[in-house]
Amino acid sequence: MTFVYLPSLPVTASSFTPLFKDFPGLSFDYPGFAGQPDNSSIATIADYAALVLQAMNKAQIGQAALMGTSFGGQLALYLAAHHPDRVTHLIINSTFGLPIQAEEQAMFTGLAQAAGEQGAAALADTLGELLLSANTRSEQPALGQQLRDMMFSATPAALRQTFTALANRPDPTPWLSATKAPTLITWGADEIAVPVIQRDALSHIANARVVSISRSAHFPYLENTGEFLAALKTFMTT
Repeated sequence: MTFVYLPSLPVTASSFTPLFKDFPGLSFDYPGFAGQPDNSSIATIADYAALVLQAMNKAQIGQAALMGTSFGGQLALYLAAHHPDRVTHLIINSTFGLPIQAEEQAMFTGLAQAAGEQGAAALADTLGELLLSANTRSEQPALGQQLRDMMFSATPAALRQTFTALANRPDPTPWLSATKAPTLITWGADEIAVPVIQRDALSHIANARVVSISRSAHFPYLENTGEFLAALKTFMTT
């Protein structure tokens, strides 16, 4: 089974590296991240999803298991609902199942503006504290530096573009009933960046199972790889 990996903002698909040996596939980086050229013509979740399909087509991947976190999870969910013939399994972590609220939109718009003006320097310190659990920051300090390096691989234009798309994300509610692929929803037990009410909304997807990963926050596959892999292997074989 081929996987397609769709990363959270503002990091790269290399954040999924611990999974590649067991679940190889396509690592997709957004325009302007990880050395990819900027693309000023994209603006919406649908635009980014179209780029994922283009990358799958180029790699001759007809069907895949989609794994996405946060922004990447929104893209995976969009694709599962709108292009079900391309998605065999859906694995999403720390993403959104409810319509965007005004304060959430204002937050992402503010991040987009700050990052567009200052680049990753406007985000790295704050998001490093927000996205990793206290256990991870204490016991695995190298992960924090890895995430910073990923953030600084993105151009200011790309950061502005992606956070603006997230700020203007459409209501995902209709996608939940349209998603038919077997779905695994993972959630770091110490997640604070995305409210747990979003996870509860996602649990209404048919055939969805929800797994909490201990000692982790926004990146359970990095912070607690063993427990995450065990849950993923169980999901993929049952």
